[in-house]
Amino acid sequence: DANQNRRVIPENIINFGLIDVEGFVWTGGRFTGLMRIDQSGDYTFLTPNGPFGPTSFAMASLGEQIWVAGGTPTGSWQPTFNNLGYYWYDGNQWTNRFKTEKVDKMYDFVSVVASPNGDVFMGSLGEGVLHMKNGAFVDVYNETNSLLSRDNTFTGVTGLALDQASNLWVSNYESQKPLKMRTPDNQWFRFNLPVRRTGEIVIDKFGQKWIAAVNEPSYGICVFREDGFSNETGETRLLDNSPRTGDLPSNAVRALAADQ
Repeated sequence: DANQNRRVIPENIINFGLIDVEGFVWTGGRFTGLMRIDQSGDYTFLTPNGPFGPTSFAMASLGEQIWVAGGTPTGSWQPTFNNLGYYWYDGNQWTNRFKTEKVDKMYDFVSVVASPNGDVFMGSLGEGVLHMKNGAFVDVYNETNSLLSRDNTFTGVTGLALDQASNLWVSNYESQKPLKMRTPDNQWFRFNLPVRRTGEIVIDKFGQKWIAAVNEPSYGICVFREDGFSNETGETRLLDNSPRTGDLPSNAVRALAADQ
């Protein structure tokens, strides 16, 4: 400022700056939004309401609400440690991730599902499942309080879906039993599949789970239907790009949708 005093702004990504005809310096960054600095060194911050970051990997709608998972996995489904979290639009304004100790440790949200009763689940490629209800924090499910398993580095949750009974189905990437299920009263079950690298889940009107086999060059989709929860068994079928076993255009399945 005019007295040669220096002040530090908590921003480490500033890519541009300009001076207008009145001598104001305009600049901005990833965390502080748009900044105006006057001739005396005083700062004005202008932060328009919107998502915290430019990345989005999955979305879910709930009435007028939109929930966005802001993660960015690599092409081989490894985490990039993207900590932008998630963004929530309630019909009027955007709200960004909770600032709590448990949520701050989560990164690379790549899956999301919302229930009409207000439950929202977010899958992290690194630290399990975030559970919220009506916009409020409920819990984080990981290898310490559920059947989700962790490999040497992370607890990957790459797909989420809710069935008609509000059971949550989870793709637990590279787990020995990669398909997990959580009941509304927080009981967990796990199911074996012929593939371990599982991604997005879609449930059809017959209750079958269609699961993308990501990063699996020999297969594209795994279809599963459970025999029951108590014995954790079921029937599976693998679909690929061969004429008699699916005739998919490619085994590189990026997205799934159920035909209504």
